Amino acid sequence: MTWRQLSAATGGRALPMMLAGHSPLDRIIIMLGANDLKAQFCPTVHGVGACMGRLIGILRSFPCSWVMWASKILIVSPPHFEMRASGEGPQSGRRIEEGRKLAGAHAEIGRAQGGGVFDVAPHVTASPVDGVSLDVANTRALGAALIAPLRGISG
Repeated sequence: MTWRQLSAATGGRALPMMLAGHSPLDRIIIMLGANDLKAQFCPTVHGVGACMGRLIGILRSFPCSWVMWASKILIVSPPHFEMRASGEGPQSGRRIEEGRKLAGAHAEIGRAQGGGVFDVAPHVTASPVDGVSLDVANTRALGAALIAPLRGISG
């Protein structure tokens, strides 16, 4: 996969359109990793980190109204991948060890780019059905866990 294809797969093409269509935005949440670590996209944390940096670069440089410059960015690290109930690894060739590296990579990007960072792994657990997705209870837990960090980036 080329850099251009990878950027498109992780939202690089769609993000400017979304920013233009939904401004002004006071908070922006980006969570890359769960789908981006699929074998057909970029199965390493380094590639996902590069894409996260690219998306934040788009956010910071997007030509927009003065209101958008005040947007606060929250980088969210996804839950860890788990083994499936069947004993197989996570669906779509994702590697558990790469997924566990995402929080550290996202923290580095947050420090470098000036965004807030939140790791959801201590708050939620991936479903044993596919080792990736969240069930209803964990989706609720994710929403509840995001309240404090979102308030924290409010300024």
